[in-house]
Formats: sequence, structure tokens, C-alpha cells
Amino acid sequence: MNALKKALMVEDKLNLSMMEQLKAGVDRAYAEKGLVFDKYVTYDDSYKSSYTFLSDYYKNHKPSRMVITFRDSQAIALMNACKECGYSIPDDTELICILNSKYLTMMRPTISTYNIPEYDLGAVAMRLLTKMLVEDESVKQNKDIEISFSKMFRETTK
Repeated sequence: MNALKKALMVEDKLNLSMMEQLKAGVDRAYAEKGLVFDKYVTYDDSYKSSYTFLSDYYKNHKPSRMVITFRDSQAIALMNACKECGYSIPDDTELICILNSKYLTMMRPTISTYNIPEYDLGAVAMRLLTKMLVEDESVKQNKDIEISFSKMFRETTK
């Protein structure tokens, strides 16, 4: 929990709806521990990419103990921006990318992530949508569905 107390999340401009849901989940998890999550980094449209923003950001800010990105390109941008500003991953900051991709294992250090069973997620969503279309009563009673995931801690986390 020590690293989580000092975690930062980088907004993904291409997935704002998902970022809202992700931030709500982090807010809820922090609240359950009696903490407030206040390190959600957003940037305006004057930046053409998260890399450009992060390069400027780390010139004036020390990295948080842990940084969470949504996509591989953001994780790679963060790694490059930190390195260019003299910070080391995982020594100065740990990095976790939510969505797994083949590019995360091609980087050095390899980037920690989560394995989310996308096929299962889609199959469950389609079954739920079908039940909603036929107004199945079981859907009205049970709107929460949990799908398991696995952590894939690699070289960007200690």
C-alpha cells in the first residue's frame, strides 16, 4: 500500500469513458482504505501526445512512487520521458499498464500489466445484452459481474 499512497494515473485522451470508470474504481479503492486519490494527471489539447506532455511534466515534477497508464503507448512514453529527465524505473517510480500488449515485453525494462480475459469479457457482455433485449428478470436483479484477471508483474515493479 506504500506505493499506492503515492500513485499517479495518467489520463488517456483516446479512452475518456474508460478513464472515468478506472478513476472511479481507484477513488473507491482509496476511500475503502480511508485515503483520497488526488494524483490524476490530465493535460489540455495543446499537447499532441502524452509523450510531449510527460516530457515537459517530468522536467518540473518528481515521479510518483507508482504510475498507472491505460495503454502501452502511454507506458512507453512515460518510460522515455522519465529516462530523459534522469529518473529510473523501477527505482524512482514503478510503472503498471492496465492493458496488456506484445509491446510491453519488448521494452527494457519489461512493463508490468494485467492479463484481462478479453474474449470472456466480450462473451459475458453479449449474453448480458441478449438477456436485456428479451427483458430477462435475472438481469434486473444482478447488474454486477466479476471477471477474474491476473497480475503480470515484470521489471517495472518491485
